[in-house]
Order: sequence, then structure tokens, then C-alpha cells
Amino acid sequence: MPNRRLFIHPRRDDVMNGRRRPEAFMYICCTEDLSFLVRTPEGVAVAVYTDGACLDNGEPWARAGLGVYFGPSSPFNLSGSLSGSQTNQRAEIHAAIRALEKIEELYYEASLPTKSVMIVTDSAYVVGSMTEWIHTWRANGWRTAGGRTIANLSDFLELEEIVQKLERFQITVRFWRVPREFNSQADELAKDAARRSPRESPVVVETLGLYLAE
Repeated sequence: MPNRRLFIHPRRDDVMNGRRRPEAFMYICCTEDLSFLVRTPEGVAVAVYTDGACLDNGEPWARAGLGVYFGPSSPFNLSGSLSGSQTNQRAEIHAAIRALEKIEELYYEASLPTKSVMIVTDSAYVVGSMTEWIHTWRANGWRTAGGRTIANLSDFLELEEIVQKLERFQITVRFWRVPREFNSQADELAKDAARRSPRESPVVVETLGLYLAE
């Protein structure tokens, strides 16, 4: 059965092999706020690029940021910080959340030109989770197929909540994975946010030769 959330362009290999940029399959919208629309078998969708970044990922002093890119001159572009645990994966998830929150605002303002949205990201983690694995997690009581705890579950549930809310409004949400080099604008917005994020100074305690951040 086709995965209704996963977008695979008919010329997918051209994108994934770097022969053509995703924009080659899009056209420019008539407003500066929403620059990209992508052709799909069901019609056209607003395309939003998202990405997360984390400096010193995995360290107690890591700094994460997220980027949302609607287009070259869009006032909706976002370079924002991440609250809570500072990791690259959480930043990628929350970038998608923030993008869809803006889509929800536009829907309430009657400013959404189509009832189809495309999250464009280079994150296989986000795309795989939201189009495939989440269905298995739900069926297993929010556990993996092997019964293990799901990493970043609360973040994915937040993303799933906004996706389902938009779906109740008859807005289709799909995810399109593209190569990293074709997501450079959102990537730079995320990196800028991570660089601006204040570096925390963890208290380091030496115990049995190990350094633990409190």
C-alpha cells in the first residue's frame, strides 16, 4: 500500500544523485512569503525546507539550532534556538514542528494557497520516523518492534500531533528527503541559530576518573 506521507518524485534519482536540484521540479509562487510549490500527482503543495544543527553534538555543552526556509525573501524563514536537550536529532524534529505550526497559522488566516504541504529535509531520521516507523511504534504501544524505548518520543509525538491536526483540516502533509547539499538554506539558518545559542558551562565533577556533567 502506498505510503501517503512519503513523497518520492518520479525523477527521484535525478535529485538523490545530484543531477538536478529539488527546485527543478517546483515553480515560484506569486507571493514572496511562500516561494516554492512542488508538483505532485495530487496537485501542488507548499514546499518548506527544514533542518537542524548542533555544535559539539553529544557533549554536555552542545548548542543546537533549527532552520525553516520558505523562500529567499519570506518573512516566515526561521533561525531559532532549541529548548531542552541539545541534540541534532531533536533540532531536526523541531524544525519540522515549527514549519507546520506556521502552516497552521496561515490556514487560520486563510493565506494558504493549497491544502497540501511538503516538508523538504535531508534528515532520513525524520522522514523514516514520520512516514514508516511511527506506525509500528503506535501499534506496539509506543515501543520499537523489539520492545525498546523510542528515542525522542515526546518530540515525535509533538510532531505527530501537529500533522494530525492539519490532516483534520484536510491538509495533506508529506515528507520529501533530499541530499544535504540541496538543503543548504535551512542548514545555514540552523547553524546560525546554534552559533548564537549561549554556551552553557556545566559543572564538572571528577568521579572514579570519569567526568560527569551535572
